[in-house]
Amino acid sequence: DILYALQDLDFDRSAGLHSIPARIGAGAALVTARLFHLVTVGMLAAVAPAADLGIVYLSGVGVVTVLLGYEHSLVREGDLSRLNTAFFTANGYISCAVFLFALTDILVR
Repeated sequence: DILYALQDLDFDRSAGLHSIPARIGAGAALVTARLFHLVTVGMLAAVAPAADLGIVYLSGVGVVTVLLGYEHSLVREGDLSRLNTAFFTANGYISCAVFLFALTDILVR
C-alpha cells in the first residue's frame, strides 16, 4: 500500500529501494494513492453488473468510498502520526464492508 510505504521513504531511498514514495516523493505518492483508490471504487462498482449484485452492494461501495476518504484525511505529507489508524483500521473496515454488503445483497434476493 502506498500510504503505508510512506513511513519507509527515507530508508527506501538510502537502501536504493524503488518504492513509489521513494521514487516520486511523499506528496506525489499521496496523490497517486488517491487516484488508485478512485480506480478501486470504480472497479468495485463495475463488479456489480458482472456479478449480478444490486443496490445493497452498491450502497457498500458508497460506504467504501467514504472510508477511503476518511483514510486519506488521516495521512498528510509530513504527518504520518495517524498512519496505523488509516492503514490498519480503515482497510480492515473496508474489506469487511465489501464482504458484508456483497453477502447481504446475495442473501436478500
